[in-house]
Amino acid sequence: MSIACLGIPAVAQAAPVYAPSGTLVTDSLSRAVTGGWGSATVGGAYTVSPAASASVTAAGGQFVLNGGKAAEAVLAGVKTQDAIASADFANSLVSGGSLNTYQELRLRDSADAAYAVRLKTTGTVGTVAITKVIGSTGTTMVKQDLPTAVKAGGWTSVEVQITGTNPVTISARAWPAGSAKPAWQLSYSDSAADRVTASGVFSVWGYVSSSGSSSTLKARNLSAQAVALPPTFVHPGILLGTSQLSFVKAKIAAGAEPWTSALAKAKAEKPNIGQNKGIAYSSLTWTPRVRAYVGCGPNHNPEEGCYDENNDAMAAYTDALMWSYTGNAAYAQMAVKILNAWSATFVNHKFNMGTYSDGVLQAAWAGSVFPRAAEIIRYTYTPAAGQAALDVPRFSDMLTRAFLPLVINGWNGAGANWLTSMAEATMAIGIFTDNRGTFNNGVGDWRGNVPAIIYMAGDQNLNPVLAGMPISPPGTMYDSPKMTRASFLSYWHNPTKFISGLEVETNRDINHMAMGFGGLINGAETARLQGIDLYGEQKARIVAGMELNTGYIYAAVKSGQNPPPGWVGTKPIDTTNGAWKITWEIGYNEFANRLGISMPNTEKLLKDVVRPSNWRTTLFMDYETLTSYGTP
Repeated sequence: MSIACLGIPAVAQAAPVYAPSGTLVTDSLSRAVTGGWGSATVGGAYTVSPAASASVTAAGGQFVLNGGKAAEAVLAGVKTQDAIASADFANSLVSGGSLNTYQELRLRDSADAAYAVRLKTTGTVGTVAITKVIGSTGTTMVKQDLPTAVKAGGWTSVEVQITGTNPVTISARAWPAGSAKPAWQLSYSDSAADRVTASGVFSVWGYVSSSGSSSTLKARNLSAQAVALPPTFVHPGILLGTSQLSFVKAKIAAGAEPWTSALAKAKAEKPNIGQNKGIAYSSLTWTPRVRAYVGCGPNHNPEEGCYDENNDAMAAYTDALMWSYTGNAAYAQMAVKILNAWSATFVNHKFNMGTYSDGVLQAAWAGSVFPRAAEIIRYTYTPAAGQAALDVPRFSDMLTRAFLPLVINGWNGAGANWLTSMAEATMAIGIFTDNRGTFNNGVGDWRGNVPAIIYMAGDQNLNPVLAGMPISPPGTMYDSPKMTRASFLSYWHNPTKFISGLEVETNRDINHMAMGFGGLINGAETARLQGIDLYGEQKARIVAGMELNTGYIYAAVKSGQNPPPGWVGTKPIDTTNGAWKITWEIGYNEFANRLGISMPNTEKLLKDVVRPSNWRTTLFMDYETLTSYGTP
């Protein structure tokens, strides 16, 4: 249940940036009709019930209703699924009393279900809401009171956008007609079993509460358009976009902190393993360590170029950042050298269920970072005459041939941090190769995995054998009807109990837990740049997970309480330096800085322990304070 349903104001989330793809309805409702609404300019004839209540004049289409009565005007010839619609509403019954009028603009409307933006007036108080109608029952999903009083006969504009099937994303807003349109005020992500996924008609509905007297409900300026995600992507748009890169560059030019110190640390960072051990990632004499096949076994046994591949990916990313922030083209040339060397030589990752079982994980790690580096170079750097350019076709072919088949759709035997990294890599590859289907697949993997990775009270496992336990990651062995309770509990590393915010690998060790958060947060940040609010879809879950786990870490590392208060593990936390020191900045920036959500545990860990984040890495996370602290 949304907190707005409990009377707490809803926090609006960014709606996906869909583009109009065709006009469905246009109607000013300014003609003269009695006993109905006639026909729309675009959209066909209205079916009105009861027809006797309806008419159209120069002042709009209207229903004249007694208390306890409802009416609806339907454009049966207009079928909508992904669409945006708007209207102006007004009513004659505004007073200081408690009686209510309701006006809704509905999409995906069928005999059984619909979604709507609702304008409710109680006296002079107007409330905009997103409602889901199942049968004859309308449920408020989120709501918000309008800041200005409603006046009798005064017009209020409403707009609703509905997209997707799992989840269905509904966004809404309302504002005084004729004034500037605000940002989306409400958004709701519906993943419930009764979500409305099928196409349905366009309709306008009105109702006067049973305690009310006769009222005239009016509508005008009806509009509906089909929408679709744009066929092209925002570039650069993998983890970092133009506004983020420009923001940090300006801070560094001004000598501001913590960016200036974070840049110095990033410039000095070096791997502690592999053929380039001890050489700074930013070194302009870096030697790419390419091979045709990379083979990775459990715990790097065998180790056939795994460290070198990750080191080269991180070096290319480091150079791309140094180029972006300093303007020194030598860094861009080094990034090009590394990326072109790999696309010229690399054939594939070895993978099987035995010797090379970590091949999919290796592809996920490097498949997240290589595109990140190449994206910055491709869209921000033009080489001087005679200098090498990034070979985009060859690099794209390498990604789709040697990385994508290993990461798309996850893997049956994968654990939490594997799954989030695989989803992140799939999204990144889709963006770099401009393949919307690949990107959408990664988004779908993210949506399926995150509810199964962070537990929230009320989660329900649909497998009867696992009733009362967390959600199973879809498409994995843990989602099998043959999974036992003991094995599933072992997958969660045997917590003493499940509490909101617990991550699958919290009790394994805090480094693998942090790696899982790293992949899911990176994926959400990348999707945000492309106009999809994965953060908002799982806001409560991610915030609870970050707060619980950073609280555990802070108590163990900084407060000397190990096991920490409220710990649900069976042994103390291993506080050895690792991924837990570089995971939190991007998520904190989204929820605390952009949205204003209080996250005291995460804030303390970042301020007192982590910043500027820069623990050595050969994986897929680093430089988060540098790249993401305070960015728009």
